[in-house]
Amino acid sequence: MPSKKCDVTNARISGSKGRVVHAPSHEARPPSSPHLWLSIFGTHCLPYGLNSMHLPGHTMIGLLPLLSAILLIRSSQAQVSVYVNGDVFGLINTDVTLRCRTETKEHVTQLTWQKKKTPNNEDFLTYSKGEKPVYLTPFAKERVKFLGNGDQGGNILIRNVTLADEGIYLCSFSTHPTGTKEKEIKLHIMVRPCVTVSLLPIKTQTTMSIVAECTSMAAKPAGEIKWITSETHTTSNITTYQHENGTVTTKSQLWMVPSPGLYGQKAACVVSQANIELPEEKNFIFDNIQYPPQDVNITVHRNVAEGKLELKCQADANPPVYYTWKRLWL
Repeated sequence: MPSKKCDVTNARISGSKGRVVHAPSHEARPPSSPHLWLSIFGTHCLPYGLNSMHLPGHTMIGLLPLLSAILLIRSSQAQVSVYVNGDVFGLINTDVTLRCRTETKEHVTQLTWQKKKTPNNEDFLTYSKGEKPVYLTPFAKERVKFLGNGDQGGNILIRNVTLADEGIYLCSFSTHPTGTKEKEIKLHIMVRPCVTVSLLPIKTQTTMSIVAECTSMAAKPAGEIKWITSETHTTSNITTYQHENGTVTTKSQLWMVPSPGLYGQKAACVVSQANIELPEEKNFIFDNIQYPPQDVNITVHRNVAEGKLELKCQADANPPVYYTWKRLWL
């Protein structure tokens, strides 16, 4: 027969509220499929979907406390949230802040900071509200400062970061009754490069040759080299070297036609890095182009007052020319 969600007429008041009892009916029902009725605050209703449950005999089930417990557990689990600042990028030898906080109505028993290591993570700081932070390792004692603002804020400051500080950090809040909830922060240590430009002497020619070399030394992440020149017909080749500490040295050779007109022109080597806004720029002047004297000019100046005749010779060349005077007898 069709089930009903609520039937006050056929309901029988049970001895205690919140209990399920069998309701009498004039229709025959199979003993193996009893209909259950729920008595809640004096109103007898058939819970949705329970009319077809197969329960033995006259079993009584207290559904209300069970449902309340389930809702309480789910509500507690959803009330603990941990927030961190995700990936953090810091320049070597500067101070870096790792941010972590929780939002919860539960009682926070302890905050723990760890660094991921193999085979086991390393605890280096713990904190409980009302107490002083506990620094557990030499690293924490010497270079970590707790910036927390109560039981829900757990920020820390790492002073003078080094390449060894790079890695994954865990911020963990222990609460009651939920337990422990944690989030990861990945710390990236960056190193600005030392940028140098080398200009080797080169004689003028009509084919392309190496006219300059720019080096981005020991950068992290690797430096990307670009050239700025007044010439449009240029090319370059890149070589990189990976150091054991994770830094990278990059070299770029600039190829151009070393003409006399290139001498004295301004240029720049620009090194940029990912996640660093301001690039490193090295400005220079092409003073390495060697060419023979292009124009030789002799000027004559007569000094009437002194009765002298002055001859002046000028020539454009690199390196600078040495002058030799000879007298020609005709």
